[in-house]
Amino acid sequence: MQKHAARIWKQLEVSPTNQALLCKAWNKSKEYMDAKFSRLLEQGIEPHPGPSSPTSSSPKKHYFDSKIKWKQNKDFTMVSLNTGGAPKVWTAIDVFIAGAKTPCEVLALQEASLTIKEFAAVETRLHNLGYAAYYVPGAVTKTVTGALIPRHGVLTAVAKFLPHKQIFASLPTQCDSFQTLAVQVGTWTVINTYNPPRAGEQTSIVAQDLTELFQVYDLARQNWVSLI
Repeated sequence: MQKHAARIWKQLEVSPTNQALLCKAWNKSKEYMDAKFSRLLEQGIEPHPGPSSPTSSSPKKHYFDSKIKWKQNKDFTMVSLNTGGAPKVWTAIDVFIAGAKTPCEVLALQEASLTIKEFAAVETRLHNLGYAAYYVPGAVTKTVTGALIPRHGVLTAVAKFLPHKQIFASLPTQCDSFQTLAVQVGTWTVINTYNPPRAGEQTSIVAQDLTELFQVYDLARQNWVSLI
């Protein structure tokens, strides 16, 4: 059923008006639907449908409740969660930034799984909302149809009025199994890491990465938060 819907969505590219009507009916953004359906067509598989769509834009009632980590200090508020793929990245942006009564100022996502094109669209969306975006992609996997799609990856979005800069990112040779991204936000360092279950010996490499990060930037003497 979802693959059939994906093909219809693709055919409706010649009719932006109809696509807009569907987005309104489904209460989803066009970017979300593009990401969801293009991934279905690339993979050629019927994925698990996942949780039902939210009926409210309030984070407290959202299906992310079981995964979300809220953190607040005197400098900024932050939300961290595992999106499990590109479509939910758009949902997270809509729920916690664009549609929130009080938008979070730092959004840290794991398993974003964005292609280069998808990240460009996400970066533009966040820029228009007043946020900077930092991203470390994961490994690329070939699907049953031969298409290459990314796995995992971490993304950190920071409100532009906060001082911010990237200070560390995993090397491409390390990103097959885990990804680490460190961004200084004001007087804090936000470390966003994805280490997949059953990573085995890679866990020790992640620990080594974090240890070196703390030593090089002397983070033990500073404010920091690590999200794994």
